[in-house]
Amino acid sequence: MSTTIANGTATLTVGAAATILATITTQGAHAILIDTSGMASGDTVKVTKRERISATGTWAVTESTLTGAQTPPRAESDSLDIVPQGGTLEYSIQQTAGTGRSFTWAVARA
Repeated sequence: MSTTIANGTATLTVGAAATILATITTQGAHAILIDTSGMASGDTVKVTKRERISATGTWAVTESTLTGAQTPPRAESDSLDIVPQGGTLEYSIQQTAGTGRSFTWAVARA
């Protein structure tokens, strides 16, 4: 069973700075789901995950790029993202091409 710990809608502007969706410091296994059903041909969106294992640790960054209409119409974590005690996990989204879109998202803890 999972518990939603953060959710919302991000309205993006093409070329604007990345929008931080969630910053998580709660220990556990987490995953993000993003509804990409509004994406169309010509749209490009970058989803970024930043994580560190301690408050003063170095950030590890993973980026995914989504282009055009998505099938199935959602993006999700490839695996569970683990936050150790004292660690931080951050998800962000940025639209780099196409028409500005809104994306509904949720972060769940397993």
